[in-house]
Amino acid sequence: MEDINNISSVVFIGGAILLVVFIAAVAFFFLKRTGKPPSKKKSKKSILILGPREGGKTTLYSTLNNLNVVKTQTSLIPNESDITMDENKKIGLVDIPGHDRLRNGFLMEHSNNGDAIGVIFMFDSVAFIRNPRPVAECFYDILCKENLASCPVLVLSNKHDIPTAPKKIERVQRKLESEFTEIRESRRGAIAGTNETYNEADAFLGDEDEDEFEFSQLNRNIIFSKGSLKADKDETKASVMEWISNTVLA
Repeated sequence: MEDINNISSVVFIGGAILLVVFIAAVAFFFLKRTGKPPSKKKSKKSILILGPREGGKTTLYSTLNNLNVVKTQTSLIPNESDITMDENKKIGLVDIPGHDRLRNGFLMEHSNNGDAIGVIFMFDSVAFIRNPRPVAECFYDILCKENLASCPVLVLSNKHDIPTAPKKIERVQRKLESEFTEIRESRRGAIAGTNETYNEADAFLGDEDEDEFEFSQLNRNIIFSKGSLKADKDETKASVMEWISNTVLA
């Protein structure tokens, strides 16, 4: 019995030592990376970059931060930074992962405190024309978020340097409107006659008296723009910075 107690004591002490070492290693890694101990995250006014996967969100984030653009992989956590505008005014920039489950969780975190002051919705224009529904549903869900209702929105259609991309941004807008018409009708039909609890995604966007959806039916500041972060990086960056200055910070 005494031997068993001794063994238990050794195991307990060994486990405690390993736990201390692990905590110390995590703290050392954090200090080495940030130069300061962990602290409670401070809220700040930020622009959220949202959209489906592989639309160029992280590339845009890097471009706006004047970072070297490298080939990116699907983001698993948000990228966050401050960008400096005119008169050294700083504003937060948050690149939210495009995967549905990741996006919804991080979007809730970054919008529930009321610090989101603008939204850039970005997507691959070529993929959108080929299969518009995933992009449209993603955008529809974002516009249904009550915490983002007051945010101006820049719809940035990317990769317009590719020959199969739509030539005019008006085609993208009309296609989104057509998809929204079908989405809102299908969702309204799905919940009709049920006792399900209201969900933001079930919201009916637009004028219920109109059969066809148009963005003009929304009391929202939504601007459509096209660009290419590969072929026209500087021009695309300039148009986004102009939108931030003239719309978000105006």
